[in-house]
Amino acid sequence: MKSVITAQKLANPASQQIPVLYPEQLVVDALRVMVNHGGKTLSVCENGKCLGVINLSDLERFLYDGSHNDDLFFHKLNFDLRSAAVVMNRQIT
Repeated sequence: MKSVITAQKLANPASQQIPVLYPEQLVVDALRVMVNHGGKTLSVCENGKCLGVINLSDLERFLYDGSHNDDLFFHKLNFDLRSAAVVMNRQIT
């Protein structure tokens, strides 16, 4: 599954007990939620509507793009998820 955040509204997440992410949330915070929850894919929601999903493996690829540049790595941790999803989709295609 590819990580994606769209402007269109998708179906609501299946369970309210599963944590969700938000488009303005920082990558570092999203990673913390995913690790604490043990989820590999979580929904990204805004105003009670699901906008897409973020995949842990896509976040890992986003952070470790092969550059071995620590400054870039730490900079990417502070991207919001909406911006990170744009970059991730460029990396995949």
